[in-house]
Amino acid sequence: MKSLLFLEDESKIAKVFEIDELKIKDVILGVSYMDTEAREYVYNVLCKPLKDLELIKRRQMLVKDFCENQIPFDKMYRAFKNFVQLRRDITEKRRRFGNLTREHGSELFNRKIDRVKNEINYFNGIYESMNEIEKLFTFNITSPDLQEFIDEIKTVNVYMRKFVNEIGKDLVDCPTEEFNPKVFVEIDHIYDISVSEICGMNKEDAAGFKAADSSAGDLVTIGIDRMYRKIYNINNYLTTTYIDVAKELQFYNFAIELYKGFTTFNIDCTFPEFGDGPISGRRMHDPLLAANLIRQSIDMQIEVIKITHNDVSDLSSCIITGENNTGRSTFQRSIVLTNLLAQCGLHVPGVQVHFPIYESYLFCFAGWEKEDSFGRFENEVIKITEAFKYAGKNSLVITKELFQSTSYDEATESLDTIFKALLIENCTFICVTDLLKLPERFKGYEQVKHIVLDKEHKISVAE
Repeated sequence: MKSLLFLEDESKIAKVFEIDELKIKDVILGVSYMDTEAREYVYNVLCKPLKDLELIKRRQMLVKDFCENQIPFDKMYRAFKNFVQLRRDITEKRRRFGNLTREHGSELFNRKIDRVKNEINYFNGIYESMNEIEKLFTFNITSPDLQEFIDEIKTVNVYMRKFVNEIGKDLVDCPTEEFNPKVFVEIDHIYDISVSEICGMNKEDAAGFKAADSSAGDLVTIGIDRMYRKIYNINNYLTTTYIDVAKELQFYNFAIELYKGFTTFNIDCTFPEFGDGPISGRRMHDPLLAANLIRQSIDMQIEVIKITHNDVSDLSSCIITGENNTGRSTFQRSIVLTNLLAQCGLHVPGVQVHFPIYESYLFCFAGWEKEDSFGRFENEVIKITEAFKYAGKNSLVITKELFQSTSYDEATESLDTIFKALLIENCTFICVTDLLKLPERFKGYEQVKHIVLDKEHKISVAE
């Protein structure tokens, strides 16, 4: 079955520090109530931002189609989730059948027939679910990937309908003590299995037996075993495939909830443009703040609080300073987290937003506790050194309040060395710091801006 995610495993957030530095999980939790497994899956997808522009646009088209068809998507999403329960049910029933090799005679034969009937009933369950899903395909489709996905499901459904109608019912309806050759003839037709190979029958005359030294009962048992294995294998394949689809749809369910949150509370949102050059956009919000306020408003049934927004133009690398509680982290997330969500093909809060495509995201935040014989400063240096193994051309490095445990001058000198080395490697950095002397070290660098936030949360660019 076609994948709807187009993941690029080599494009990842560097998880050197084994913590969610950007609070992505909090965004997911704020946007939508999901079970733990679903949240973890969405988080893993968001940690793999796409870096191929064509793939980003393909995912954007899917998100757009699903967001514009929320009712049929929701019904389809719920129908696919049913496969998980179907899988659990049949697994339990298979376990109860146990090992049939210990049975003999008619009891063995009847139990094998019952086992095949069980697989047929399971197949009927899948068949009914697929019929329900097919009825939901009332989408307004602009994405070729969604059209291909729907066409594949319809093709499988046609095949399943033929299997159930022409084979399953024949087997279920036939008495257990009789042999119905028609069942195996139909299997031969659909699976291209030789009837003579399965049951020792003459293919031209389905009622005739070649194997004179075998009883009819033995031949039936062979046929039943072969049929069971075929149905068992195709059941496993289908349920595994559709469970994988159900997992992928969890991401698009999150995308819809994110879009609904923005639009319900009149937060401007858009699909950004991608290309070379600096970051720019109007009315850009911090997605984490927006998600938390939206969830709080839904839970408490209050009007959403006005969310601070920022206008940004020609922003590449930058050093962000200001007093505590002036919105430095909020501004940083409004750039970095928005860029990350955009590279995952999602709507982002803002208008006329333009982003570059980064090869990787590296997070280096303060706060590590003392480990082994090292102090906090040494620990941060070790962690950063490890993180920079991932750094390369078009990497985005995000730092926050590093080296607070050492002297002011030593911290300034260290960050100055680190950032200038990153610039040589064509990396971009966005730094939040209390080191007011650090921006002075970059006055001759046109690609590095000094962003200052005041107590009113207003942003200015220092000269």
